[in-house]
Amino acid sequence: MATAATRVTEPGGAPVDPNSAPAQTASMGAMLINPVGPGALDGPRIAAREAVYGNSELERKTIAAYDDAAFDRVRRTEASLRESAEISLQRNAKHVETAENVAGRLLALAKDLRRGKISVEDAAAEYQRLQALAKDTQSRLARAAHEAARHTVRLSDPYAATQSIISKMPQSSFVGLDPSRFIR
Repeated sequence: MATAATRVTEPGGAPVDPNSAPAQTASMGAMLINPVGPGALDGPRIAAREAVYGNSELERKTIAAYDDAAFDRVRRTEASLRESAEISLQRNAKHVETAENVAGRLLALAKDLRRGKISVEDAAAEYQRLQALAKDTQSRLARAAHEAARHTVRLSDPYAATQSIISKMPQSSFVGLDPSRFIR
């Protein structure tokens, strides 16, 4: 899939020459770099299968090399996604601890109020502080849950996640599959 910078300041803007000088391009308004495309992994694998070979051994080796190159890319992406998910879990674990702490403090506050260990005014002030902390923690937990769901979807199908990530890359940063490392 060819890639070109496209004008996004007007609907259906004409393609802009990606080789034009930066000064010319800068005056044209905001730019959107069109992505590589969704078939970056599948395209070469399909092409290897549809090609005509001189013998079946060469065909088998070439197809295996393209498959290995694609799945090597998927494994690297999956490892990165897994690391990102683990970092997210570690970062968000403190919000669960805060929620548990708030719940415990609310129970202790109710107990102290029933036993007369704290005045109603002090209990009300403490309750308001805990309520504010609980609301803040609830919104942080909701964001953490959304993040976890996103990681779950991506990790449930790493091949599709890799395709999706690649399809959003600008052509200039895309490195195609290199089956040469896998030819045996």
